Amino acid sequence: SRDLTQSEVRDIILGMEIQAPSLQRQQIAEIEKQSKEASQLSAVTTKSANKHLEEMIVTTTSNYEQQTFSSKTDWRVRAISATNLHLRTNHIYVNSDDIKETGYTYVLPKNVLKKFIVSADLRTQIVGYMYGVSPPDAPMVKEIRCIVMPPQWGTHQTVFMPHQLPKHEYLKDLEPLGWLHTQPNELPHLSPQDVTKHARIMARHEEWDIDKTIV
Repeated sequence: SRDLTQSEVRDIILGMEIQAPSLQRQQIAEIEKQSKEASQLSAVTTKSANKHLEEMIVTTTSNYEQQTFSSKTDWRVRAISATNLHLRTNHIYVNSDDIKETGYTYVLPKNVLKKFIVSADLRTQIVGYMYGVSPPDAPMVKEIRCIVMPPQWGTHQTVFMPHQLPKHEYLKDLEPLGWLHTQPNELPHLSPQDVTKHARIMARHEEWDIDKTIV
């Protein structure tokens, strides 16, 4: 008890908590640091109006609404570019090097393709099923009459479709001709994901003819 002061002895008798000097110095340093940071804050006065159009002047000394918003994604560039997708339909060409005269010829109207491209996004793939018919005088020609977009969700790498095919009265007189989807870059051949997805669709649905349905 000789190392304790009279005030510390009194605190012990009264049941007060006694902290080590090192802990006390740490708490004092934290309090001084907080007071120093508070003194360095600059006051910011903002003028705004409430819903009754009454002018309000608010002065704050905290960093509330003083941080600059920064996004990790280029959403603004992406949104502007998505609105210009219709311009890309002006530069569409068909590579006729691999066309076989013995196979089917598919005719896709430009307005249908344009509607599909405009509905797309630069970073998210979309998919649609193609339906059409053959003219009476040309059984080897397939005219694509519509593109059905089922409920789906996709990323920049792939797109996921439901297992069931769309059913509607408008599709009764049309035959399935395959499916198409958007992708970030052009490939010289089908990707492994497209091959397995097409094979999975044909295995689940017998009405999809292997010779008539394309990707």
